[in-house]
Amino acid sequence: MFYTAGIGPSWLGRSSLPCTSLVCSNPSDEYNNLESIPEDVGKLKELCIYDCENLKRLPEESLGCLTSLKILEFEPFSKEVDEFPGLGSIHHLHSSLKELRLNARDKPCSLPLQLQHLSALEELDIRYFSGLKALPEWLGNLSYLRILCYWGCTNMVHLSSKEALQRLSNLHLFRIFGCPRLQENRDEMCKIPRTPNFGPF
Repeated sequence: MFYTAGIGPSWLGRSSLPCTSLVCSNPSDEYNNLESIPEDVGKLKELCIYDCENLKRLPEESLGCLTSLKILEFEPFSKEVDEFPGLGSIHHLHSSLKELRLNARDKPCSLPLQLQHLSALEELDIRYFSGLKALPEWLGNLSYLRILCYWGCTNMVHLSSKEALQRLSNLHLFRIFGCPRLQENRDEMCKIPRTPNFGPF
């Protein structure tokens, strides 16, 4: 089913969308053969794509053109895809994107390197990345982060360095849930500064 700020499925036939929010989720029979979204999806501020198992392609430059985008949430689409497609141009959103939520659905994904350029990011939510074993050092460069959450990353063992975590001076909530190997590693968990800026786990 597709929601576009009150606009129905006819958006598929349009070259530009007069809306600011697009959610693609649980395609009905009408969209079972949909494998990509249009190149031009308008001046979106929010884009969410999940449970679209037949969607195989996000145009590589599409995200880079969405310079007003503030919220992005998506999964790796098709069962045939093990990585997140279409992130090659996400660095163009370095000044606009505020919230990013990625769900790898237990695929052997690692964190896309392109995320390190999202300097204005305030919320990062990472879920079910079975290929993630350690948080990268560049995480400390996302100094505007207020919320950082990791869920169900069962193979994660290491945090970023203590120095990198200390650079996240605006962080109000750092939540780790369902990451047993990390949560049982006291040496790693002790890296987290015990300041009022860090919330419960």
